[in-house]
Amino acid sequence: MNRFEKIIDEYFDWDFFWMPQSSKTDKVEQKGRDFLANYPDLSKKIIVDLKSNFPDIKFSIFSPFPVEDRCICFEVNSSDQGIFVICISVFEYFLVWKLYDGDPYTAETYIESGASKLIDNIYQIAIKPNINAEWLSKDEAFLEVRKLNYAEGPYKEEEEDFDTPIYLANLLTRFR
Repeated sequence: MNRFEKIIDEYFDWDFFWMPQSSKTDKVEQKGRDFLANYPDLSKKIIVDLKSNFPDIKFSIFSPFPVEDRCICFEVNSSDQGIFVICISVFEYFLVWKLYDGDPYTAETYIESGASKLIDNIYQIAIKPNINAEWLSKDEAFLEVRKLNYAEGPYKEEEEDFDTPIYLANLLTRFR
């Protein structure tokens, strides 16, 4: 968790997730605006690279709002491998899930480097040349940030136990 502590401490607090307003909201939104300024045509560049290098696969922008969603997302629809959601976080991390029936954005559906040749190729050909985003491992993406969980906040003494884990993936992206 140490390498992510700076992001957690600088941009997030318990109120960010559980209260209407947090003092950190403006800072996170500024990070999204900075991302747009640093990568003004990133979505377009990635889609062009995807379509020109993978003509048999369907691609679409899933969530093109980095200020609001803390990421941009693409849907990759391969007739023989299924549907994937690729996210590029404003914190410059790359995360991928394969969509199945049921709860789609879990550790079980998370795709790591080496698990899909198609996604590995997309990462090398269309993502890396446009942004130096690090591909998070499943263990990193699903690190629980306990201090942000509901039961760790001011209501932890209440009798009701809230099962509301916040994972690192929840900090880096918000599209789900």
